Amino acid sequence: MVRGGSPLYFTDEGQVCGHNVAALAGSVEEADLKKYNATCPPGRAMDIRVFPTNPEILEQIRKGSVEVVFLDWGLVAVTIQKEPGQFQVASPVLTGEAPGQPRHRDGIVVRKGDTAMLSGLQQALAAVIQNGAYQRLLAKYGLQDGDIRTAK
Repeated sequence: MVRGGSPLYFTDEGQVCGHNVAALAGSVEEADLKKYNATCPPGRAMDIRVFPTNPEILEQIRKGSVEVVFLDWGLVAVTIQKEPGQFQVASPVLTGEAPGQPRHRDGIVVRKGDTAMLSGLQQALAAVIQNGAYQRLLAKYGLQDGDIRTAK
């Protein structure tokens, strides 16, 4: 994500070379940026700034102290919706993998062997999908691209 009106748009992580970018400490975005930073041309390294929380990252782009933030797409979509005109999407989903390869996905982790929890989560998800609440939430927050029913 970039500030509204920015001409920056990236189709792969390598295009971020030469720019300052914020990422969440310990995130897959941080790992991917570091991986690609190692391949940047001499004199065009990324200036990767790592922060412990998403609100701190968002504050950096609001202040203009970074040009780009790499965050989970759901947070980007909601932030853009809540602050119209302030920010814009600066890329498709980028993950450090070649086009056509599996992308990072959000998910729910259940302790191995906890069949009661797994079953409860599956039933709850099935219920909100069946009653239409899931689709309404996706539409409300502009998150249709993350619909798990269409995940490959």
